[in-house]
Amino acid sequence: MHLGLNGKSVLVTGGSKGIGLACARTFAQEEVDILVNNAGDIPGGTLESVDDAKWRHAWELKVFGYSNLTRALFGRIKTRRSGVIVNVIGMAAEHPSPEYIRGATANAGLAALTKALGKGFIEHGVRVVGVHPPSTRTERILQVMKAAAKAKLGDESRYQELVGAGGMFSQMIEPEQVGDTVAFLASPRAGQLSGVVLNLGT
Repeated sequence: MHLGLNGKSVLVTGGSKGIGLACARTFAQEEVDILVNNAGDIPGGTLESVDDAKWRHAWELKVFGYSNLTRALFGRIKTRRSGVIVNVIGMAAEHPSPEYIRGATANAGLAALTKALGKGFIEHGVRVVGVHPPSTRTERILQVMKAAAKAKLGDESRYQELVGAGGMFSQMIEPEQVGDTVAFLASPRAGQLSGVVLNLGT
């Protein structure tokens, strides 16, 4: 895309698969120096019964993991008065559901954090922006869809019936679409944006 990112350095968390991997690949095409950190899978997000301790760990990992890493990065990049933090959050912040209450709550908190930090950090030359992807075709979402099909249709192999108009996963995008958006937001072409979260669905 030639976004003017060549020669820059980027840290991609959870970059071994899914959206993180797609982001890393897009940045690689932009000739960016990439450090990939696999934060590990965050449990939760399915309709299956999950014990409270596991849910709590997932919620805390997502919320405090984002906020702690953001603070750590800000402390390093504000001295250069140049840098961008892009948080990939999720549409559940905008459209919470009873099947994903804790995740939706965490996402809403992270969206608020992104907006607040983006407004505060800009005076130091650091932008903070976010992205809300809808359901994205990854290994993780496939597991979620199968669990949803088993719970609603009695057969996990019918998960494709949940995709499309009227289904639980009516919007489905590819990881590369998220990766391209993240790279754009990190680039000088989006230099006027900070404290905003872009919805990739409706």
